[in-house]
Amino acid sequence: MSNSLVDFLAGTVLPRKEKVVGGVAVAACIAVLLSTAYITLIFAAWYALVPLYGPVGACLLIACASIALVPLVLALNWSYQSIRKRQRLREAQRQALTAEAKIAQTEAQIAQLAVTALPLLVRKNPIAAVSVVTGLSYLLTRAQRR
Repeated sequence: MSNSLVDFLAGTVLPRKEKVVGGVAVAACIAVLLSTAYITLIFAAWYALVPLYGPVGACLLIACASIALVPLVLALNWSYQSIRKRQRLREAQRQALTAEAKIAQTEAQIAQLAVTALPLLVRKNPIAAVSVVTGLSYLLTRAQRR
């Protein structure tokens, strides 16, 4: 392996790994804190409902309320996923437009170079000029087909 390849990999892979590990650690801490808060909330609700419905009734009421929240969570997840999908689509379209602009700019530079260099080439070597014109016309027609 070449040294530049190692430098390239070390420069791009390691920071991403550190970001992922840091993100996972933060997500784990948040999950623990939210779980603790959720369990405390359920216990407080059960403790408040026991005098009204008894221990079994309070457990059933809390379980039914939790089950009733599942469709809400699924709907929120679905809407979040659809928003993310639209964002990814817009990003892909933006990248495609940027790539097309770069291709058009490169083609314009090639055409400009051909226009400036072709007269000099025709004077010095006419056979090479024919070869260059043929190659450029092939490249430009091929690029237009895309």
